Amino acid sequence: MAGVGLAPPPQLGISSEEARGARLTGGRGRPPRTQQSDIEPARPAASAGAGGVGVEEVRLDVGPGVGGRAVREIEDDSVEENVGYESEGEGGVEGRGRSEREVADLEHNQILAGNEDYARFKKGRKAAMDDTHPMDRLRLWETALEITGIQNVTNSKQDVFYVVTLRHVNKKKRRGVIRRTFMYTDAYYLEKGANKRLRVPEKVSIPRTLKLSYNDLKDYCVTFDMWKLNNFTFNTHHASAQLSLYDAASESMDRVILVKRTVKKGHKTNSFEVQRLSITCELSEVFSFELKFDNWGFRPNDSLDKALIDAPKRLEFAVPKNKGGKFRVRSTKFDKTSFWKQIPTFHFKGTKSHLENTYFAVKVFAFLSHLKPTQYIGKAILSLKSVLDISVFKGDVKILTSAPDKLRKGMVRGNVKCQPRSAFATADEDDNVKVRPEQPRGAALLSQLDIREQYLVVRISKCENLPVADSDTGSSDPFVRVKWDGLIQNSPVRERTTRPVFNQNFYFPVRLISKRSRTNPKYIRSALPVEMFSKGSIDIEVWDNDDFSSDFLGGCRVDLADITGSNNIQKRSLAYGTKKKERRAGPDAVTADDEDDIEDEDGGKRRRKEPWDVELDTRVVEGYKEPLIGSQIKTVGTSSIFFECYFWPDFHESLRIEKPKTEESREDAIRKAIDTWNADFTAFQNEYLQDFPDGPKDRTWTCAAEHPQTKQMYPLPCFVTPIVIPEEMAAASKLLHWMQCLSFVVGGRQEKEGKIKRWYNSSFLLARRQGAVQDHALLLCGLLLGTKKDAYVCKGTLPYGDEHVWVMTREEGPSGYVTFWELTQRMRYYLPLRWAGRPETFDTEESAIQRPRSFEHRGSLDSPSSDFDSMWADTEVKDQTVREDEYDSLPHMSNIPRPKRTTAKVAPRKKSRVSREAQQREHAQRRAQKPYAPQMDLVRVDDTLVPVPYETIEVVFNHERVFGNLQNHHPACIKYDFENPQQWRDLNQLLSHQDYPERIDADVTPGPALRPHTCEREAAKLVGELCENIRMYRARLGLETLFDNSEPLTDKIRDYLDLLEQRHNLSPEFDPGPGEPTGFSNPRDETEAVRVFKRYPPPDSISPTPAEVQSKWHDYYDREKKLYESGREALQVRKGHQFSGFPMHFCSADSEKIREYLLQMKKFRAVLEAPLDSVVYTIVCRIFGLSSSIPSVWIFFGASVAVVQNQYTGEKTMAML
Repeated sequence: MAGVGLAPPPQLGISSEEARGARLTGGRGRPPRTQQSDIEPARPAASAGAGGVGVEEVRLDVGPGVGGRAVREIEDDSVEENVGYESEGEGGVEGRGRSEREVADLEHNQILAGNEDYARFKKGRKAAMDDTHPMDRLRLWETALEITGIQNVTNSKQDVFYVVTLRHVNKKKRRGVIRRTFMYTDAYYLEKGANKRLRVPEKVSIPRTLKLSYNDLKDYCVTFDMWKLNNFTFNTHHASAQLSLYDAASESMDRVILVKRTVKKGHKTNSFEVQRLSITCELSEVFSFELKFDNWGFRPNDSLDKALIDAPKRLEFAVPKNKGGKFRVRSTKFDKTSFWKQIPTFHFKGTKSHLENTYFAVKVFAFLSHLKPTQYIGKAILSLKSVLDISVFKGDVKILTSAPDKLRKGMVRGNVKCQPRSAFATADEDDNVKVRPEQPRGAALLSQLDIREQYLVVRISKCENLPVADSDTGSSDPFVRVKWDGLIQNSPVRERTTRPVFNQNFYFPVRLISKRSRTNPKYIRSALPVEMFSKGSIDIEVWDNDDFSSDFLGGCRVDLADITGSNNIQKRSLAYGTKKKERRAGPDAVTADDEDDIEDEDGGKRRRKEPWDVELDTRVVEGYKEPLIGSQIKTVGTSSIFFECYFWPDFHESLRIEKPKTEESREDAIRKAIDTWNADFTAFQNEYLQDFPDGPKDRTWTCAAEHPQTKQMYPLPCFVTPIVIPEEMAAASKLLHWMQCLSFVVGGRQEKEGKIKRWYNSSFLLARRQGAVQDHALLLCGLLLGTKKDAYVCKGTLPYGDEHVWVMTREEGPSGYVTFWELTQRMRYYLPLRWAGRPETFDTEESAIQRPRSFEHRGSLDSPSSDFDSMWADTEVKDQTVREDEYDSLPHMSNIPRPKRTTAKVAPRKKSRVSREAQQREHAQRRAQKPYAPQMDLVRVDDTLVPVPYETIEVVFNHERVFGNLQNHHPACIKYDFENPQQWRDLNQLLSHQDYPERIDADVTPGPALRPHTCEREAAKLVGELCENIRMYRARLGLETLFDNSEPLTDKIRDYLDLLEQRHNLSPEFDPGPGEPTGFSNPRDETEAVRVFKRYPPPDSISPTPAEVQSKWHDYYDREKKLYESGREALQVRKGHQFSGFPMHFCSADSEKIREYLLQMKKFRAVLEAPLDSVVYTIVCRIFGLSSSIPSVWIFFGASVAVVQNQYTGEKTMAML
């Protein structure tokens, strides 16, 4: 039973002339001469075949056995068996011819399909797949490999090429699940110390699909053998590197491989680094995803016709079946409520990257009459980018129109629950897979694109003069983030540089409501510009990468109008982005101009063009040294970026997207509104202080803030974006815990002055993973709005005068509750009778022209009110007559002579008949009638009075409006009926919606949570660093350090930390306390919220109810008591010693910040500096991964210390005390 025996690449010797042919033709040509190599014994040479790929002898494992494998021998030598390869077949790109390799594989599959034994084996293997262990279960993988850069780290020039081999880790093993495959790369010439970033990433033709189990991934690898080109002798093997398939499938696609040279000197073997190879390696598992749609609804806009609003409606879903673009369409029944609970289930086959790069469409139809059964309302296109992390989706229903105000007809919202299943599995997998290898998803690769779609291509070349984010290294670790049409893509990280070279392409699919809008001239001129304008601008941001936080290095923005209005027409393709591409430097340089003239000896071209290599004419916007603005890190000079943007294929040349309203005119309108707003509230503050002279004086009614990047003034509603989150994450206690795990960092100016100067949007906070309290409030308000709560951001002051921000929600119910959400304390304060309820009708036009009397002052309006004098009469000081005998006591200027005094007698002044107490009562009665006086029915002790930690409240806003407070300054003494213009001032009275700029965040989606094995790895790393720091600290004091990491002790402490994490996910305002001491907690009094709910029924919108939360608290205290009792029995402490410790919670896993905080704690320093060598320390860390890669870090610091007895009192105490 003979296989196909071909020579492995390391045994090939290439002469100087043949080497140049090999590096330009990728190894295609006549078989080169061979040379004996010390890597493997020489074998007979054979043709490498198409694509520069060679195959070694293999035996196919296809019978029953471990992992569903067996042995079947192929008798026909002309058939190449390849378990790990599948051709694209007819599912590939339309019009694309098959290569010889694909034709051979297709014929081979047809041969196997006609073999009855193989058919029975294939059927039995799939049936028995579910009975095997998940780690041994055969799985389908999709692969792609590209070389993106080469760095020479030696002091000599290099002229080399690579041989990339896919093989077993054991070189001597000739049989396996997949066959050995190798190919040649192009040759590269590098000067000493050169770092070459390839403008054209070189694609390595490894098999497109592999069939391996998780355990098999550890047995196979990809090797990179570097061969030196010699002009007068054979090429020599110089260095090599190896990448395990398991590591490739578990870590980032973008990585740097160290290529090392091994030198033998006698019995010793030394290795040193000669090159650093930057690659992009995709190894993704193929799944069959089950997409369950449920609880979908349609909410129409007010602009929709009333007949369509009241008519029954149905939804039509179009969901892709795979990455090929075929859709499956299913519809619901007509329903008058516009809500559908059960939706048919769909299936998608592909990798997770394929799933995230596709979309589904929802069409809405209405039933008007039997004569016209269905009326098309619109269509919503929703990306599946976040389906693996977030199950809630929402999208705007749009229709083709030339009127921008009629584009959106409503919004659809519902759940899509994704259940991945292995491609070969017939049932859901259990949880036996502890660590599933999975690559973090990044920017889309060419192999993941659907060539039939249109793409917006953003190519980032490089950056210059970036700010230094890491002061220790004097550099940064930058990466680029590009956002458009609700999609976000990141580039690889360039480490330790302020002048990074990226050469990275970002591909954003252009998804339109109708395909006719691309070709129909009528739609191109009318509807297409409106739809494209609604997708927003292109945001390019540069960030500094950090494991625990990120720093913003600058950004810029590109309008689509700049692309369609560009006269710079050039040829571009998807793969490259520039026509000129130098393949290698040096004396034998070959460029794209003469690349087409290079042929192999058979007369064929060097390589077949892929669909993404096709160059088309398109309009290009080139950003040459575009300034990067918005970073708070100062730098010398101006940071800049080089990029280009274009559509591929381009739209029709007649398309012109309307340029948005100029920033100058919008800025003028906003400035005018801000000036009027500030003038009105300045007059209001003056009037307020006349009646309440002891009131707070330094109050500011902020209604706008600077954009984080452009520094232009934006109204505060532009900073708030509703964020859709899954139901399991929407619990109030979980939201507050998640928000508290985002680090609170206050800027130096804000900390010094106590004034809020900057506001950052939610996506900025999630990317940075730290921010001020106002940034946390914006994020929490967006999350609550996404859960359909009536949420607002409140800005006021604290008792000591510093400005502070919190969140407020108005709760539905008869008691009129208003809830304050305090993020820094993880608390909620419930205030009853503060809201009269949402009015049924509210005339916005009438309220827009209605103006409170307190704003009608001189200079603020063109036509003051007629009763202006009467309004101020009660507060003005009456005119006083100065008598002649009082004139001497008045201040006077020295240059003015005193008047002559008369000798006439002056009658004595009469005493006022009204006492001072009566005047105070009269003034108090007059002040109580003012609209800004405290409402006494809200401050009844033990009834409506609820203590809150705030002193004043000035501004309340959400994603639509800003309201200024016209009532009392204290937030507990006023009502929150924003519809009442006498109590709250609306910014929309001064600024129309047309003058509002586009929202800073078009859409925000929380990212995935940290994976468990990542948390365990980071926790072990953190414990190791803390132990080493303690050991070094005590060594400087001349003390010995011992640690106890025994499993019984650490396991109990880990259980205790798990319990504390559970406690942080419960609402503290409903904590009833334990009935009796549990060892960790003691009984406590009932909370203020419980007392308020006893007097007024709790709001209907609170979920879970207070009773349900208290039941969870009782379960928690039961677990706490059991853990304490079992711990005392199980823990073994040395005789004469006592073990004690304390837990600490951190919102960052940065060891430097944790160490700095610990050294400031007196308790920690007392234990750390104990003058005893017998102290045994124990440190346990638990990291819990939350959404958006936010860690919840718990550290337990304990010590076992000898106990001594006082000889006089007999009391036992710890020796160090």
